[in-house]
Amino acid sequence: MAKKTDEIRQAQFLAEYINCMGNKSKAAKAAGISIDTVKTWSKKPEFKAQIAEAKKDLVDKLIAAGLERAVNKSDLLLMFFLKSFDSEQFDENYRRTKWEQNKEDELRQKYPLPQIQIISEPKLDTPKQS
Repeated sequence: MAKKTDEIRQAQFLAEYINCMGNKSKAAKAAGISIDTVKTWSKKPEFKAQIAEAKKDLVDKLIAAGLERAVNKSDLLLMFFLKSFDSEQFDENYRRTKWEQNKEDELRQKYPLPQIQIISEPKLDTPKQS
């Protein structure tokens, strides 16, 4: 019975965790659970996995909200989303770095650096000072 109750309370907490944007204290309060209880649950691998899954759901929710705002209200935000989703096409820093790497490789092939071999010279006798 206690295990079933804990499962229900954990599910309530996880739902509130997403609604409270990942704030564990607010989620615990909204679910009527102490933060110490959440900390105790968090020591168990199963609950840790559920928290990780809830974080993924929260990130998906935030991305959806951000995309909605980007498309309807903000060109700048849209640009950042495009860069994060397809950096090869939309991120000029990525493209510049890639171009520089390609150019460097091309130049190294076209103009290979000579191999230098260091040969130690014999030591010269120095005159003794009296």
